[in-house]
Amino acid sequence: GGISRSCGLHVHLGVKDLSPQQRVNLIDRWYATYPSVKKFVARNRWSSHYCSMPTAGELAQWKTAILAGNDPDRNHAVRTRSLNITNFKKTGTYEVRLHQGSLNTKKITTWIKFLVAFAEFGSQDNAFENPTNEEFGFLNALTKPMLNKTNLFTENEANYLKQRSQALQGAN
Repeated sequence: GGISRSCGLHVHLGVKDLSPQQRVNLIDRWYATYPSVKKFVARNRWSSHYCSMPTAGELAQWKTAILAGNDPDRNHAVRTRSLNITNFKKTGTYEVRLHQGSLNTKKITTWIKFLVAFAEFGSQDNAFENPTNEEFGFLNALTKPMLNKTNLFTENEANYLKQRSQALQGAN
């Protein structure tokens, strides 16, 4: 058993209840915050082929297709992007592929809580409306209580991710 640097931690987020516009908003928010979010994971994941960034053209194609009711599938989108949207038609999920493999429970549970809050708030148009100048200001928006839902992503988890970012930036 064990993991190597080539392992990834992939998390599927159920987004089948989101409207096409809400899914587009989630994708926009993911890639808008990506320069900060990637700092929560090991640097070797930043340039990994298995969780790469889409081109601006790809993003535009994805969003146009989703809004037209024709969500990209494995034939129309590269599934190895950091946010893999090609599972939607089959499973109703988006797969986040960014995190490195881990056996550390704290890392894994914090990452999952962060992603769930990100997806839940990503469907609310005004969730990130008042960003601060702080790089990780969007984390504060994610710790707020959600209407009729349980939010397990707390200030403690937000602070943990900020500390992980600092530790990972210090370690080359």
